[in-house]
Amino acid sequence: MKRVHKVFIVILIIAVVSSVAVRGYYSFYTKPKLEEAQAEIKTLQTQLSKEKFKNRTYILRDDRRRCISRTLQLAYGLSKWEGFCYATIFDEFSLLYKIRWELYGSLIRVETNFNPTRKSGKNCKGLMQIKESTGEEVAKELGIRFIGNQSLWNEFINIAIGSAYLSKFVVERGVQKGIKSYLGGPDYLKNVQKKAETFKYVKEYKTRVSEEYDQLSYMFRGIVDEFSITDFEEIEKSILIDTTALIFEIFNPDIVSDSIKN
Repeated sequence: MKRVHKVFIVILIIAVVSSVAVRGYYSFYTKPKLEEAQAEIKTLQTQLSKEKFKNRTYILRDDRRRCISRTLQLAYGLSKWEGFCYATIFDEFSLLYKIRWELYGSLIRVETNFNPTRKSGKNCKGLMQIKESTGEEVAKELGIRFIGNQSLWNEFINIAIGSAYLSKFVVERGVQKGIKSYLGGPDYLKNVQKKAETFKYVKEYKTRVSEEYDQLSYMFRGIVDEFSITDFEEIEKSILIDTTALIFEIFNPDIVSDSIKN
């Protein structure tokens, strides 16, 4: 009986020592490595989540631009190439300023009907009817080299300047007042006594732009519902969260007002 008792005590001591040894080994060797592995897994999960979000953002952007291009082709009889180019530019500025793309398309439609060679009696040129003095000022803000008329007759430069100019007014003053400021000049809203000719022009064109905007929005919704791989609500929200577009790297971020950043 005593021998059995001694054996039991020996076994108990060995078990306790083994347990302490195992815990010590775990604390000094296994636990740090396990924690390191868990940290690496968490990092990989975060990276994977970011990549999934980025990939989804790219998918939504491609889908959105395909639908914008399709809308422009059907609404204005543009070619696939024209629709693709305009859709890309409109969407880029839409992302930068968080403004609906239809605003740019509707204004160009009313101003020049997508005719890049249009020149007004007030010497405004190109797709978005830009004056040379305005073009030079905005081009400087964007970091675009400006070569007078040569730049204004360039479709892409004209749209970039006009879109930035329009967006600045819309962000500062809202859509309706922004359109008025674009059509009548930056000081149009400050002038209490407006010239009858200018007042009539701004009123008529603002109304036409608003009507064109509504029609484009309606068509775009239909195009998204028919051809898009995602629903309209997700397409709409994607504009607000997409910050990976090239335009954020091309233009000076200082052109984005504090109201956009906030």
